[in-house]
Amino acid sequence: MFKWSRITDTPLARAAIQKILDNFCEFQLSYHNLNHIERMYEYLHETNEPYDECLDWAVLFHDIVYDDKPSKELRSAAMFSDMKEKYIGCDLSLLDEGHVAMLILQTENHAIQNLKYSAIIRADLNALRFPEEAKRNFENILRESMKLYKCDKVAAAHGSVKFMTQFLPTIERNKIKDVENSKFWDDVIVGIKYTIQWAQEVIDRDNELNAEYKSLLTQVQDLTARIKDAMNKQDTQPEKDI
Repeated sequence: MFKWSRITDTPLARAAIQKILDNFCEFQLSYHNLNHIERMYEYLHETNEPYDECLDWAVLFHDIVYDDKPSKELRSAAMFSDMKEKYIGCDLSLLDEGHVAMLILQTENHAIQNLKYSAIIRADLNALRFPEEAKRNFENILRESMKLYKCDKVAAAHGSVKFMTQFLPTIERNKIKDVENSKFWDDVIVGIKYTIQWAQEVIDRDNELNAEYKSLLTQVQDLTARIKDAMNKQDTQPEKDI
C-alpha cells in the first residue's frame, strides 16, 4: 500500500490504518490523515532510507491518536503497545518496542537529540520544503484546527504564528546538528517563514475588515445622529398660520 513500508499487509497495520480512517471521519482531519502518512513513506522511499522495521511502525502510528487533547504522541506510542498485543503482525522485542515509542515521541517537538531519530523528523516535516504543498497544508491545518479546537480562522492563524515562531529555532538547531541534511533544513526554514507569512496575512486581512467595519459603523452612526437632529429641529419649529 505504501512505498518503502513492509508492514502494511499485517493485521496490526490494517487495524492501525482503519483507526486513522476513523479519526479522519470523527474529527474531520484535513491534514493529519493517511495522505500525510503516505507522504512520509514516499520521502523515505525517495531518499533511499535504509529499511528499519521500528521506523516503519513509528511512521504508521505516530499520529494514530489525534484529537483536541494534549500528549497526542505519548498516547500514540501507548496505543502502539496496546494494539501490538491485540493484533498479530509485529514480533519486535520489548527493547525494539521501546525504540518505536521513542521514534514516535520525536514527532512532538521535532528536535534532533540523536541523529538516529533524524529520519522520522525529516519525513514528518518534508512537505514544508515545497511552497505549493506547504501552502495547501497550511490551509488544511487551519481548517482542521478550526474544527478540532472549535475556533475561528483568525484564532487558528494566531495559533499558527505563535507555534511556527517558537518552532523556528528548533529547526535552526537541527541544521547545526544534522549537517549531512543541512539543505533539507534550509528548505524547511523557508517553509516555516512562508507559513508565518500566510498566517499573518489572514490576521492582517481580518484587521483590515474590522477597520473597514468600524469606519462604516461610525459613518452610519454619524448619519443616524444627523437625521435624528434634523427630525428634532423639524418637530420644534412652530406651525405657520394658514
